[in-house]
Amino acid sequence: ANTNFNKIFDFNGINGQVPVSGDLLELDTSLISTVPYSIPYSSLIIAPNPTTSELTIKNKNLLINTLELYDLLGEKVFTRNYPANNNEITIDIRDLTSGIYIIQATSGEKTWRGKVVKE
Repeated sequence: ANTNFNKIFDFNGINGQVPVSGDLLELDTSLISTVPYSIPYSSLIIAPNPTTSELTIKNKNLLINTLELYDLLGEKVFTRNYPANNNEITIDIRDLTSGIYIIQATSGEKTWRGKVVKE
């Protein structure tokens, strides 16, 4: 077994981030691209989280151009582009299977990532 793991996400209980319970999860980092700048987690609000259907993403300072959701295998399960004046977006994720997803919001060269729980 591989015992060398890269810390990718810090689920520290702040702003809805909670540890993943159960077995250790190893992510293939070759599936995740790097970005030149990351927006602090606290600057973006996702609610409700967890959710069963709709999810609202908002930030008064970030004008979201692209929103993407990835499953924990790194597969993109949702993507949508928006006009540059959107600072609040609501998406319907009721068709996704229950689980943990990584949400990625992009504004120009800036990118934010966080965790979403679909029940």
